[in-house]
Amino acid sequence: MKEAARHFDVSEGWLSKLRNSDMFIAYREGRRRDHNEKVSDTVLEKTETVAKVALDVMAERIDNERTDMSMSVLTEAGTMALKALGFGQAQTGRGVNGNPVQINIGVADQDALQEAREHMAQLRTVGETTEVFENDEDQKKLEVLSAPS
Repeated sequence: MKEAARHFDVSEGWLSKLRNSDMFIAYREGRRRDHNEKVSDTVLEKTETVAKVALDVMAERIDNERTDMSMSVLTEAGTMALKALGFGQAQTGRGVNGNPVQINIGVADQDALQEAREHMAQLRTVGETTEVFENDEDQKKLEVLSAPS
């Protein structure tokens, strides 16, 4: 900080304020994001190149040594290729970190929907509190009591 302040001919306090400002932090994060994207793109390109070369060599070897390769080697290569393409493997229904994914689908019939609507209609806000009524009788009593005179 001392060297940077001296270089820009400003005080360390001012430089610190600038460096910790929302605007500078947003700018720095944008630059970091751009840099990370460029690095990621480069890594992805190199990985794709390695994969392509490896697959080309494997395909060439299979073509050249087709009759000399054992069935187990061909099966392993075929299984690997199918898995990479999303075929040949059972769907596990696994989510994040290998945990099972649970999907609950509830279907409400017309009667259940009507009952839920009626229950929601029984909720009335009085002042700062919410009243929940077990039946229509209690709701009617409160309406009579809170009705303007």
